[in-house]
Amino acid sequence: MIGRLVRFVAGSFPPLPYLLATLLWAGGLTGLAAAADGHTWAPGAGLAGTAATLFVDMLIIRALDDIRDLDYDRRVHPARPLAAGLVRTSDLLTLVAVGAAAILAANAGRGGAWWLLAAQLAYLGGLVFVNARWHWPATDNLLAHLPLNVPVQLLLCAYVYAAYQHDHHRPLTARGLLVVLAVLLALLHVEFARKVPRQVRAPERSYVRDLGLPGAVAVAAATAVLSAACAIAAVGAEARGWLAVVPLAAPALAGWQFRRRRLPRWPTPPTLAYVLSSFAVFVAVGLLTGAAA
Repeated sequence: MIGRLVRFVAGSFPPLPYLLATLLWAGGLTGLAAAADGHTWAPGAGLAGTAATLFVDMLIIRALDDIRDLDYDRRVHPARPLAAGLVRTSDLLTLVAVGAAAILAANAGRGGAWWLLAAQLAYLGGLVFVNARWHWPATDNLLAHLPLNVPVQLLLCAYVYAAYQHDHHRPLTARGLLVVLAVLLALLHVEFARKVPRQVRAPERSYVRDLGLPGAVAVAAATAVLSAACAIAAVGAEARGWLAVVPLAAPALAGWQFRRRRLPRWPTPPTLAYVLSSFAVFVAVGLLTGAAA
């Protein structure tokens, strides 16, 4: 089983990119929350534990998504490890069970953060069970799936914020909720932008099929702009708050490339650069706030 899981990780979950993403996700949300509080902050052991939890949780999500999308992947992505028979469903379920138990144990004693993490894992497992048992939702319409999938990311963002609150003894604030929303919107930008082909070919899932090309592009752009706006509103209209605007250069570049070069798909590198640079800027804003305090 170990060998099959190694093949799964190699094919579906390259560790280094996910490690970087989860480190910046945890650090960015925590740093921005500290800046919103005007609280002196520096990365520490608590943040490392939060990032490790996110990394394992993302592995669990990837495994459950591959189980849920098996029929679709057999038609559209037959080279994926589960669709190709390189790993078994039972292997992935074992991975999910062990991983979930490990991160819940690691977060024991973190108060509300533990409950949010448990709720996210239970919700995610419920989605997969309902889909496997009743094949619902039985559609490739991504807009039908979106309201079901967004709570997974929302609960993870809320978990990171609650972990920050617990570790630094900070209260829940309206600005803190704006921080959670800023990070969630940045993640939603990636969700929309990576599924924008110029022409949709059956049976590919795409927001273009549901919103049209202008509509899908507009939503992708709006999520990025609103993320920056929420970050600025959370921190305040100070110089360091306006740093949140800088990562918008990446989706602007992507839009220019997509239109000017008539690319077949919305370019991936600027999309990934946007979300990673947004989180990196949020870390910088948190550190600058601590330095100015």
